[in-house]
Amino acid sequence: MKKLLIVIVAIALTATAVLLAVILRTPPAEDPPDISDGVPVDAQSTVKYGVNYSPYTGKGQEPGVLLPSEEQIRRQLTQISADFDSVRFFTVEGPLTCMYDIAHELGLRVVGTAWIGAYMDDGQIREQLDNLIALANGGKAAIASVGSETLHRGDLTPAELLGYINYVKDRLTAPVPVTYMDTSAFFMDRSKAGLPEIEGLSELNAACDLILFSHYPVFSGNYKEPWMADYTGGPMQYAIDELKNAYRDVKDNMGGKPCVIAETGWPTGGRPNGLAVPSGGNARADSGSVQAWAKEADCDVFYFSAYDEAWKPDEGGWLDAKHWGLFDGGGTVKSAFSDVLTGGALTFGSAVVFW
Repeated sequence: MKKLLIVIVAIALTATAVLLAVILRTPPAEDPPDISDGVPVDAQSTVKYGVNYSPYTGKGQEPGVLLPSEEQIRRQLTQISADFDSVRFFTVEGPLTCMYDIAHELGLRVVGTAWIGAYMDDGQIREQLDNLIALANGGKAAIASVGSETLHRGDLTPAELLGYINYVKDRLTAPVPVTYMDTSAFFMDRSKAGLPEIEGLSELNAACDLILFSHYPVFSGNYKEPWMADYTGGPMQYAIDELKNAYRDVKDNMGGKPCVIAETGWPTGGRPNGLAVPSGGNARADSGSVQAWAKEADCDVFYFSAYDEAWKPDEGGWLDAKHWGLFDGGGTVKSAFSDVLTGGALTFGSAVVFW
C-alpha cells in the first residue's frame, strides 16, 4: 500500500510539473485581447520559413533621413541567423548593400530587391537594377526581385516592369532566378476572382522564373462582414483559410512555377480591422497556423517582419505599420514569441531550401 501511495504521489507531481511548464511557456496576450482560441500553434515544426528584414529600427532612423550603422545591421542579422537561414531585403542602395555582404558571411540565403518607386526616372531605376545584378552575379543574392508591390502602388505598368526584368536577365551571368514581388491579386486568375484584366500582365508573369507574392488576411474587408462572427473556428481560422486559398489560386494559375509567399504576417499592436484584432496572441496564433500549414503543404514562406519600425506612418487609422516585428526595435523578442525565438532554439526555419 505504501509503494502504491508513493507511485500515485509521483504521478501527481509529474503531472503538476508538466502543467506548470505549459503555463510558463504560454506567452501572455498583449492588448487588445486576442481572439486565437481554437487555432493550433505548432511550435515544433521545421517548416521552410524565412523572414523579411528592414534595418530602420533605431531612434530617428528613416529612409532618406538617418541610416542605420553597419554595426547595427551586423548585430541584427546575426540575431536573425540564429533562428532563420533565409532573409528578404528591400533595397540594393548605397551603404545598405553591406547587408548582403554580412548575410553572405553568416550563411543566410537572400532575396535581393531593387526598390522601384514612381518618384524614380529610368536612369535611377537602372542604377538600382545594376546594383542588383552585381550582387546576384557576385553570389550575394539567391533570387533577384525587380521591385516590391510596384504594380499594387501603380508605380509602373506591367509592360514597363517586364522591360526591367528583361534588362536584368540579359545582364546576369550567374544562374539566379529573376522575378518581381507583388500582391496575390496579380498572379491569380483575375476573371475567376472577379477582378478586371490588366494589359500585359500575363506576359509579365510568363517572364518570371518563380513567383513571389504577398498576402495579408488581416487586411481583408471580410473581417467587417456580419457573417465573420459565426465563422467556423473563429476569425483566426479565417486568416489561415484565406491564405491557403490565395496560395492555391496563385499556384493553379502560374502553370507549375515555384510559388513563394514573400510576405505575410499579423501585427502585435494597432487598432482593429473589424474582428481582425492586432495583438501578441493573435500574431503568435497566425504564425503558428501558417507554419503548420506551410510544412504540410510544402509551401515556402517569408514572415513579415523581423523588427518593429517606429518610423512608419499610421496608415488609415487602423493596423498601423509600426508593430509587425517578431522583435521590437531594440532587438528584444516579443513576449508572444519568447518561447520559440530564443536565439538558436527557434524551430521556424531549419533546413530552408527555397530554390
